[in-house]
Amino acid sequence: MKFFVHNAEKELPFSNKTFDKILIFDVIEHLKNREKLIKEVKRVLRKNGKIFLLTDNPQTSWKNFQKSAGLF
Repeated sequence: MKFFVHNAEKELPFSNKTFDKILIFDVIEHLKNREKLIKEVKRVLRKNGKIFLLTDNPQTSWKNFQKSAGLF
């Protein structure tokens, strides 16, 4: 397993459908353009791939969006 550190508000430097799994911990709640990251993750994730997304702050707009979308 390899880990990669990158600016999450920029395009990921990987080809389409490169990964089976992507881990994103304590990042998305700090971004202004969350949709860009999600689109990039979708682009580089293989079909039936898994994303593991962890956010700790329950009061962020992202957490509120997840609750309103029934993702909890």
